[in-house]
Amino acid sequence: MSVFSKNLRYLRESRGLKLDEFEFLGIKKGTMSNYELGNTEPKLSLLCEISKFFRISIDDFLLKDIEAEKIIPVVTETAPPETANN
Repeated sequence: MSVFSKNLRYLRESRGLKLDEFEFLGIKKGTMSNYELGNTEPKLSLLCEISKFFRISIDDFLLKDIEAEKIIPVVTETAPPETANN
């Protein structure tokens, strides 16, 4: 299992989302499952969309164990854009 797949599963489960709740991004349930199992990886453009959805940098998504390092996604929708990375 890759760092990406582990992070994807962790972020999805931590938000209480099901595999089929990503169709708005064009990701079918089976495809999402394959991403989480590490069988396949998304194209860069889709990775960007997934990263934006979870409010996690692509670097963190691909290189860090988000759960172990307790990386917190960019705060809430009410946070002003200029303070989102603080």
